[in-house]
Amino acid sequence: MKRVAGGRPGRAWSRAPSVSDCGWTFQLDLLRSGELFVSGVSAEFWVGDVPGCDEAPPDFCTDPEATIRAALASWNSPFEPVHARFLDPEV
Repeated sequence: MKRVAGGRPGRAWSRAPSVSDCGWTFQLDLLRSGELFVSGVSAEFWVGDVPGCDEAPPDFCTDPEATIRAALASWNSPFEPVHARFLDPEV
């Protein structure tokens, strides 16, 4: 994770994916006026529950990095799918 002024790692904020007949796009807004656009014709979007992450998320602007990391799910967290959306023009 890239560090920004003040020694804190940079954060990224995403917008909801946009879906059309031609495919989908996804935009990620980065600190320091950066943007990342991703697009494709097929995708899988999953929504789920991570047991133990029932509390409100940490304050990304003021909480210490250790508090933020401890309160969020990671790739190794258990995940219980509750909804999925499949975008595939061939189906």
